[in-house]
Amino acid sequence: MKFQGLTTWFLEKQTRITLNLLTLLSLLHIYLPWARPYTSQFFTLSAYNPTTGKYATSSGDLCFVTFFVVVSTGLRASAIDRVLRPLGRRWGISKQRAAVRFAEQAWLWLYSSSSYYLRMEALWTGWLDRELSGLMKAYFLTQLAFWIQQMMMVHVEKRRSDHWQMVLHQIVTILLVGGSYAYHQTKVGHLIMVLMDTVELFLPLAKCLKYLELRMACDVAFGVFMAWWSVARHILFIRICWSIYAELPRVVPSGCYVGEANDLRGPLPVPDNGWSHLIEPLYNPAGIICWDDAVRWAVLYCLLLLQALLVMWFTLILRVAKGLLNGKTVEDQRSDDEGAIEVGVGEVEDGKGEAECVGEGPLRQLRGCNRGSRPTKAD
Repeated sequence: MKFQGLTTWFLEKQTRITLNLLTLLSLLHIYLPWARPYTSQFFTLSAYNPTTGKYATSSGDLCFVTFFVVVSTGLRASAIDRVLRPLGRRWGISKQRAAVRFAEQAWLWLYSSSSYYLRMEALWTGWLDRELSGLMKAYFLTQLAFWIQQMMMVHVEKRRSDHWQMVLHQIVTILLVGGSYAYHQTKVGHLIMVLMDTVELFLPLAKCLKYLELRMACDVAFGVFMAWWSVARHILFIRICWSIYAELPRVVPSGCYVGEANDLRGPLPVPDNGWSHLIEPLYNPAGIICWDDAVRWAVLYCLLLLQALLVMWFTLILRVAKGLLNGKTVEDQRSDDEGAIEVGVGEVEDGKGEAECVGEGPLRQLRGCNRGSRPTKAD
């Protein structure tokens, strides 16, 4: 109960908390010159190499990520409470729960549509390069901050029936984003994030259209979402997994390197005295970094675990699609009651055996897409 009270307090005060933290950091930076070498790490990218014009990984990245966790929390709360929820009410969404869900989906759509995309190159050639462009570094660190912030919010907001699947998804995602950054496999990490983010352009849009009661447009957007989901997250994603399994060993042989970008030594033999060398890239940017079968299989296992979660959610999406093909709308299966308890995945409602309109939890995919209407009988 104490934790629940704390989360309720945080949800009510999150805009003020983030504003106070950012104000305090800004005042320290402005009025304490001796603190600027430390506070500047929160505002700017660290480890710039003027010779190459690129950036290396560094301990200052943690400060940058922390700063953007706070910023994204404040932006999300402000956008939802002061812009998106009032906008939903102005457009005719009268129910409190539907207005909240509309605002959440609109925020996810805004975030997903703000991503940039680079030219897709060979994923494995050119490893190891211990420096990357400022744009790519900022992209990875802000993505990492976003997912850490999502991990925070899933524990303080009202729990969904697939809460632990969401948590597992976010843990795996944070490990993959952080690992690809620390191990300088940013090309494949970027490609995977592109495949994931582009899917999210369509479902939050579909849900916003649903809350606005534009049913035909909602169904069309849902169809586009489902088609691109299957291509991006099950065909192209599996192709990446196969490349890691079959192609990566031919392009990147096992070996270790040590030193900064301008003083890189290797390849060296992989140490056989424990696992400490595997975690050293996470905290020592100039230390030893190894690529071998242990690292490759760890990455592949994480991706396959993520794929298993995606398959589970896609089966639920197909259930919704089946209802659409049978002439139903996506809002025929949920309760109108603002205080109703959510029906879990696979449960039935009102004894009719109708499937809950659900989808991918972490992305708020289909859960609650009917929060404005009761089950209705077919005409």
